[in-house]
Amino acid sequence: MADQEPRRWQRDEWKGELPILYKKLTITDAELKLLVGTPKELVPAPGAGKYVEMVSLDIILRAGTEVLTESTDNLVVGYNDGTVAIGETIETTTFITSVTDAITHWFGKKDDLIADISTIVNQNVALLNNSGDFAGCASGDSALLVTFAYRIQETGL
Repeated sequence: MADQEPRRWQRDEWKGELPILYKKLTITDAELKLLVGTPKELVPAPGAGKYVEMVSLDIILRAGTEVLTESTDNLVVGYNDGTVAIGETIETTTFITSVTDAITHWFGKKDDLIADISTIVNQNVALLNNSGDFAGCASGDSALLVTFAYRIQETGL
């Protein structure tokens, strides 16, 4: 029996397999405090007839010298710089205000209906703050380490 070729991370049209892709990025303390007006792009627009399917999101808080603060701030993952939300908001109350490094795992929610597919086709996916601004940590040494798992899907439309 001949040796089998190693599995390749590319789309296999015959088997219908799609690879899970990963985007890792760091959001600095300064960027975190501006997320309400300046979304952080996780994945660029994939091209005509394609959309980004969210698999999961891990966010690690690198706690700074001082604690971050928030009042009603939560994180949102969404298409088109966050204007079309993917799933539910990410509650940050105990996460972002942690005095030690912390992690949150987010999987959106079941049956997230997008009624108009045209709002997500060829749109980027971004992370943003949905209300107010994060504050605190005067030393500016906190950060978020983000890992976004996703697939690129074709609509066939």
